[in-house]
Amino acid sequence: MHVDAVYHALRWSAGQFEFRALPVEMRDQIGTSTTAVLMEGARRMDEGSREEGVELPEGDLL
Repeated sequence: MHVDAVYHALRWSAGQFEFRALPVEMRDQIGTSTTAVLMEGARRMDEGSREEGVELPEGDLL
């Protein structure tokens, strides 16, 4: 699983969610702590919600 898949799942706002802690027999592919992944996901969600409310005039460059 790539870390972007985690960030994608964090954006879900509805549905049925279930967690099952099962043994995993593969090496870590994300390479960072759970806390760091969740904090980055929260930061991205916060930035995204701020950007949704911003309207730029047509023709202006960023």
